[in-house]
Amino acid sequence: MNWKAIAMFLFIAIVVMNCGKTRELTLENSRTINPDEVSAIHPNVAISVGWMPYQSNKLIQTGDYEWKIVKNDNEDSGGLSPVIMITYQDEPDTLFLDMNIDNELLGKLLKHSVMTQQKISRPFTTFFEEAKCASCHPKHIKIDFGE
Repeated sequence: MNWKAIAMFLFIAIVVMNCGKTRELTLENSRTINPDEVSAIHPNVAISVGWMPYQSNKLIQTGDYEWKIVKNDNEDSGGLSPVIMITYQDEPDTLFLDMNIDNELLGKLLKHSVMTQQKISRPFTTFFEEAKCASCHPKHIKIDFGE
């Protein structure tokens, strides 16, 4: 009976000690978002996959420091290669990205483009300089943009 009484006493003590602590909510500001009442929408960005034909080539040396690109004569010298196609609403141009693009880079390009409404362009370093989140974001809201 001693070990049962000790176990019961410890259980009650733990419950009383943990239930007695209250945590205060110290949040000063909060937002309530109503998804049924969207007041503004940025222009659409369409992402799709396209298949582009390719032709394998080979280099042939024509002189000491001269090379020439010629079509490869093998049967397996061509085919279709997938690419990511990004098009903007009311814009005739399409941006083509390789399928092997880094996932983090692709996500960052898309996020910056849709939020700042800037078209993705190469070189990407120039695009990121022009499409900074801080240029559009309200200055009174302090956010670490990780830049």
